[in-house]
Amino acid sequence: MDRSIYVGLVLAFSISGSGAVGRESVENADRVAIQQGSFEGCLEKMPAEVRARFGRLATGRFCSCYASKIADTITRAQIDAMLKANTEDDIPGYAEVMKNARRVCERQYMTRWG
Repeated sequence: MDRSIYVGLVLAFSISGSGAVGRESVENADRVAIQQGSFEGCLEKMPAEVRARFGRLATGRFCSCYASKIADTITRAQIDAMLKANTEDDIPGYAEVMKNARRVCERQYMTRWG
């Protein structure tokens, strides 16, 4: 994941006011913060040539899907690690979460018209 998406997630989560509570489940406020940060980071880092090829609507749908998949699969332990991490590499299993989200959403929104 690119650094700006990581920073966006950390900032969105921090702003939500939710702290680590030691439970594995991700509470709704945390999920919303993760989803918002992922969506904004995705839009920000989407290459211009991809946006031009697929259009604004498909790009927005892809980023919405991507953000939802991340929010659906991130664990409490990963969120806790995110708040302490210097890079996304410091978050165990998070690279796989992002890769799986991207793979699912690319199939749904980016290959259909390509």
